[in-house]
Amino acid sequence: MPVLRTVAQNEDNRMELAGRNEAGSRAAFQPPRSAVEYVAIKDSVSGWFLDIDATLFLGVDAMQRAVGARGDLLEIGVFYGKTSILLGYLARPGEAVVCCDVFEDTQALSDEGRGEHEMYHRTLRRDEFERNYLRFHATLPTTIAAPSSTLDADAWAGRFRLIHIDGGHEYSVASEDIRLARRMLAPGGIVIIDDWCQPHCAAVGLAVWEEYLRGDLVPLALTDTKLYAKWGPAGVSVEAFDHWIAGQPRVASPQAFRLGAHTVRRYVMKPTVAQPAPPPAAPRPTALRRLWRAVRRRT
Repeated sequence: MPVLRTVAQNEDNRMELAGRNEAGSRAAFQPPRSAVEYVAIKDSVSGWFLDIDATLFLGVDAMQRAVGARGDLLEIGVFYGKTSILLGYLARPGEAVVCCDVFEDTQALSDEGRGEHEMYHRTLRRDEFERNYLRFHATLPTTIAAPSSTLDADAWAGRFRLIHIDGGHEYSVASEDIRLARRMLAPGGIVIIDDWCQPHCAAVGLAVWEEYLRGDLVPLALTDTKLYAKWGPAGVSVEAFDHWIAGQPRVASPQAFRLGAHTVRRYVMKPTVAQPAPPPAAPRPTALRRLWRAVRRRT
């Protein structure tokens, strides 16, 4: 059975894991007040989360607000919480963040899954994920410490407006996560699939394109690590994505791809242009030089 922690247990663990003491040992760290502020310091948390994807997460939330989309937020595969923390900032009043990961308990994984876990996630511990999350938020998200296959898609059908999939990279796991996402997304909800084109995660790409060829998956945007998509016509459109991106001066779209019935753009961050260094200031005269000048003036 999935291991869930209640709100009361979350509060008990908040004080323990946050590392507070009577002297206020965390007083020096002031958590960001907004998602934008968090993105600026996200790399203080271990993990992989490109600036372009952090920017597009903000965009997805803004566009969903514009069309009135509501629902909870789910992440499958949390690592140390870098993306989960951002979801915590994006959740609106009445919305919940749900996180699913096996953490250090790999008993339910296949041999391939355990091998991947040993290679990339050997040091992952649930307590460290929770400690990171509590640096930024007062309470923990709903946490399911179990494989994503244990999620009850029927009970949670239509619950989520955003689902981020970054779980197991085996074909069977990736396919099942996509199936779960389709069932659990609210109408017009957006799925974000990590590692859709990475050579070390080829099975994820296979699962993605199989789902695309079924005909209902609508790609909205591509980055070098994530695919942003939805099922059906409701919700955020490709045109809305392009319009929002047009207002982002640091984002570029070097390529558009025609994928059968749909055209989707690849987005990247524009390279940072180094500002020329100001000319060096004239050296200030030393005391000895000032004395020498005064003597010369007298003579």
